[in-house]
Amino acid sequence: MENRESQPPDTGLVRASEILPEDLHILPLPTRPFFPGMPIPLIVDQPEMLKFVQALLEAKLNTIGLVLQKSPTINDPQKDLYRVGVAAKLIRVFADENSGVLQLLLNCVERFSIKEIRQVETGLVARVEYHYATEFTVSPELKAYSMAIISTLKELSQMSPIHMEAIKIYLQRSSMDDPGKVADFAANLTSASAAELQDVLETFSIRERIDKVLVLLRKELEMTRLQQKITKQIEERISKQQREFFLREQLKEIKQELGLEKEGKATEIETFTNRIKELKLSPEVQKVITEEMDKFQILEPMSPEYIVT
Repeated sequence: MENRESQPPDTGLVRASEILPEDLHILPLPTRPFFPGMPIPLIVDQPEMLKFVQALLEAKLNTIGLVLQKSPTINDPQKDLYRVGVAAKLIRVFADENSGVLQLLLNCVERFSIKEIRQVETGLVARVEYHYATEFTVSPELKAYSMAIISTLKELSQMSPIHMEAIKIYLQRSSMDDPGKVADFAANLTSASAAELQDVLETFSIRERIDKVLVLLRKELEMTRLQQKITKQIEERISKQQREFFLREQLKEIKQELGLEKEGKATEIETFTNRIKELKLSPEVQKVITEEMDKFQILEPMSPEYIVT
C-alpha cells in the first residue's frame, strides 16, 4: 500500500509526531470521539478489532485513525462512520495472555477528514486530509476566550472532585498559548453526548470551537450543581431521620428513668396481670395462665413467639 506522508504548514518547526501518513487504518469508536493532545488507553476485545490491531503490529504501522461510529447497529461500516476523526500514535500494546484482550496506549495528535475510504482484508483504510492549527499567533481575543475556559475549569474543579486532579495536572503542565488544545482538553473532560463532542471535533475554527466548548462547560457546571443539590437533600433527609430516631430513643430512656413510661413489654404484662386478677378462675386455669405468663416474661419482644403470644 502506498504510504504518503502529510506535513503541517511550514512554520519553521516540524515535530516528528506531525509527519503523518495520508492513508490511515481506521479503528471505529462505539461510544465517544477523542481529541488531539489526549493520551488514551483503549481496550480491544472484539475478534475483528483484535485482528485489525495484530495486522497493524505485523506491518509495523504505528499510526491509526480513530473515528466515531454513528450507530453500531448499521451493517455497512463505511456508512456508519463520521467523516472527521483523530490520528493517534500507538505508544504501547499490553496483551493479556489469558483472555487475549489487548490494551492500547495511544497518543492522539491531529484532526483529519476522510476524503475516501475503502474496505481491505483487515478492515477499513481511509485517505485523509489533516487539519493543522493555523492560528500560531494568539490574538488578545483568543487569549481572552482561553482564559474564560480556564476560569470555568477552575470553578468546575472546586465543585467536582472527579475532575479536580485532571484539571490541576493540565494547568500545571500546559501552556495557555494554544487555545485550540485548551478547548479540546475541556471538551474531553465533559460528560457531553457523543454527538456534541463530535461537533466540537469537527469545528476547525478555534474561535467557534471555544464558543461551543464554553456552552458544554456551562452545562457541565449546571449539572454538577444539580447533582450537589440532590446529594445534599438526600443527606439532609437521612440526617433528619437519624436525628429523629435517636431523639425518640433518648426520650424513651428519659421517661423510663423518671417512671413516666414503661417499656411496651412491661406495660403488657401489667395489663394482663390486672385483668387476670379481676377474673374468677378455677385453680387449674389459674395454674395454666401463670405458667404462660412466666414464659411470656422471658420472651424477647422481637421474637416470633412474642408476636404470636
